[in-house]
Amino acid sequence: MRISRLFPLVLAALPLVVTACEKKEDKVWVTQRAEADLPGLRGRARVRVGDVLTEGYADVSILAGNGTVLAGKAEAKEGERIPFELDGKRYELEIVTYDLHLTSEDSALVRVHSGKEQ
Repeated sequence: MRISRLFPLVLAALPLVVTACEKKEDKVWVTQRAEADLPGLRGRARVRVGDVLTEGYADVSILAGNGTVLAGKAEAKEGERIPFELDGKRYELEIVTYDLHLTSEDSALVRVHSGKEQ
């Protein structure tokens, strides 16, 4: 196939690609007993998720980039929000859902709700 035939298709798809790249993702999956950078905070904060239990909760900690604990909640359930402060702004970490597996690692989907100036 000639490139000239593909060009209109590439041009037609370009707005979709640009929109997807511009959209800020505010959620991240975290495997149990692991940490992940919180989206939108450019590595300044991380979330740590303990064992995800079949009862539908886990211990969750929010850490500053230097490892200092900013906030945490024991037995955080789906739908709960954990407030924390970073660089003079207030944020909330929402436990969106837990994904439980019998044969692989459980995980948590978390979302950051952006901060307000104090």
